[in-house]
Amino acid sequence: MKIVALNGSPTRQNSSTVHMVDLLLEGAAEMGAQTTRLDVGQMKIIPCLGCYACWFKTNGVCVQQDDMPKVIAELKDVDVLVFATPIFYDGMTAQLKATIDRLNQTVIPKLELKDGHCRQPQRDVMHGKMVLVAVNGFYEADNFDALIHHVKRIAENMDREMVGTILRPYAKTLFSLEAMGMNFDQIYEQVREVGRQLVRDGKVSPETETAIRANVIPKMDYVDGANKMFQQLTSN
Repeated sequence: MKIVALNGSPTRQNSSTVHMVDLLLEGAAEMGAQTTRLDVGQMKIIPCLGCYACWFKTNGVCVQQDDMPKVIAELKDVDVLVFATPIFYDGMTAQLKATIDRLNQTVIPKLELKDGHCRQPQRDVMHGKMVLVAVNGFYEADNFDALIHHVKRIAENMDREMVGTILRPYAKTLFSLEAMGMNFDQIYEQVREVGRQLVRDGKVSPETETAIRANVIPKMDYVDGANKMFQQLTSN
């Protein structure tokens, strides 16, 4: 099995998105999967021009010169495609969205009806399954809802089956709480288990998804702690 994660986080150090992705890939590798993490948030990915040259002139090749050919090459024959992103204004990062938009070159200019809905067939780099990894700075899990809906629609357009999510509220706060002595090994082990389940079962169990996004501190404790941190940072 081949699993490729597109990491859209622009953060280079102490990235909670990268932490979650790496745990997932560790679990999958334990089961023999071939795993790759592409940090598209740090790659040169120019936004799509909407010129459609890749459809009508260059046979699936974009006219822009950047790192996108490296991404396309890694996506060939991928069994599980992972989208990984922090939540920025209720959605994915601009870097990940630009990468997804540029996958327009993998689309064949033809309409088909699938379950009564207009779709476009994919070239051979797509098909398979999809998983979403997302982290957030807010407390409530419903802050992921808009992104989940968006990614499910993308999966449908890519002819991929959405088989699971890793959703971690106030993810980066876990690093601070660990420094204070709290232990989240149980949560991290559940993220590894996602990787194992993808290889073994082809999907993520609802119980594992629930365990990963479980709240570990009371809401007001989180709000008060976050506000104290904001105040300290803005006063420096």
